[in-house]
Amino acid sequence: MNGKFQSFGRGKISKKKSRKAQNLGQKIGVVKSKSEKAFQSPKKYTLLTCTAEALLQDSQVIEDSRLRGREIFQWMIQPLQIDDFFSNVLEKQPLLVERRFQTDGKNHWISTKEIDDVLRNCVLQYGVNIDVTSYENGKRETHNQEGRACAGSIWDFYDTGCSIRLLNPQTFCRRVWEKLSLLQEFMGCFCGANVYLTPPGTQGFAPHWDDIEAFVIQLEGAKRWRVYEPTTVLPDYSSHNLKEEDLPEPILDCVLKAGDLLYFPRGFIHQGNALTDQHSLHITVSMFQKHSYGHFVSQMMPMLLEHMTQTSTAIKKSLPYNYIDLFGAHVTKAKGSSQVVDQFLQSDREAVIRTTKDLMEKLTQAIPDVIDQAVDHFSLRSMRESLPPCLNSEEVLKTATVSGASWNESTMSVEGIEKVISLSTQLRLVRKNCIRLVYDKAAKVYCLYFSVENTRVYHEVELKSVDLEVLDAKNVRFLIRNYPKYCCASDLKFGDEGSKLELLMGLYEKGILITQNKL
Repeated sequence: MNGKFQSFGRGKISKKKSRKAQNLGQKIGVVKSKSEKAFQSPKKYTLLTCTAEALLQDSQVIEDSRLRGREIFQWMIQPLQIDDFFSNVLEKQPLLVERRFQTDGKNHWISTKEIDDVLRNCVLQYGVNIDVTSYENGKRETHNQEGRACAGSIWDFYDTGCSIRLLNPQTFCRRVWEKLSLLQEFMGCFCGANVYLTPPGTQGFAPHWDDIEAFVIQLEGAKRWRVYEPTTVLPDYSSHNLKEEDLPEPILDCVLKAGDLLYFPRGFIHQGNALTDQHSLHITVSMFQKHSYGHFVSQMMPMLLEHMTQTSTAIKKSLPYNYIDLFGAHVTKAKGSSQVVDQFLQSDREAVIRTTKDLMEKLTQAIPDVIDQAVDHFSLRSMRESLPPCLNSEEVLKTATVSGASWNESTMSVEGIEKVISLSTQLRLVRKNCIRLVYDKAAKVYCLYFSVENTRVYHEVELKSVDLEVLDAKNVRFLIRNYPKYCCASDLKFGDEGSKLELLMGLYEKGILITQNKL
């Protein structure tokens, strides 16, 4: 025993706290019902009331993964239309959708009971899969232990007033995995999630802002949320814990009940606390992390410089012999000023600035020549982060998992895949964005990257790829453009029948292709 198990990190969280949670609720101004006026906030957010439920129908066959992802996102934000969201809400203002109807009683994400099942049947590690947190009297604490988080210990923490954060629930819950894997098909970026379970009358996190677009969906109970104007516009980093006394009046003060949705852009300060008389369970779906034009341009700049070096001699010319005398803090009169102390240097200085501006203008003119390559490489980061396809029972029957090479008991031999896939077999990509065809200029070869062998654990494996011959790459390009329609080997335009069939069989065995009918 090393002494770390003596207190279990709960010395500052007493049993009395959970019995008298209403004291904390009064201290932070908990609203007991939506009918009470929490705060008459100015119109700096969009409020929608949904009076009719749009059911999310189970789909046995994913006809088009992009359209299915769009359907799921529309279901999340309804009654707001997707085009309106992207035009008027995204990155601009919070959105509150109140569901004023009796839900169908079906939890489409995850329940507290399922969290208990996960804790008992799966191995969760503190700090990796689960966090235990508290926030009281302006102090935010993490109570994680070392090693595995067992159900009994987690519920003991919860009973003393600690919040439970389940990290990457898609690893353990199939319904979450399914939705996120299809949302990423529509959004073109990694879509993640965390689940938060908060005891009645408590708060688990200090006010802060995040570097993601956050979609908070209340699953059980109720939670009061306060959202504040950002102090940093669209940051690409999350904040430290903020002090309540430093915050302005919230622009939005509301209580989410089961089925309600709250969206706020990255950078908007927020905090949430459970009501005194009921627990809270919500999931936060995250999108567009480090997905800005700034991140994209930073990826493209080295490619622009390389392209210009190969096509222009101007950028290869040496700097003037006296450039260190022309620039620097010792030269200018004030920080950021273009006026120099020594006027004799001014003309030489201006000449360097003009040349640099000319080079930068030529760089921008080269953007059309490199932007496709830049997008290819930028998208690979999202592919590495992305979830593998979540196949339903019908789809699994049409993959190599079931229909690939197998043992034939009658002949006492292996029946190869060439006896399963023929020239007329109809196939297509299992998901639209499960592959990316990239040309490696240095190696002068096409690389086919695929995410079907990713795992549900974030960044557990490296992104896989295979090299392709030119004719195979052209046929893969056809498969991408042809989605969601099926095709057979004879539909491919390049190469002989043998090479076409070999390509399709290879992609099928990798799980990249799916057949139209069970083989």
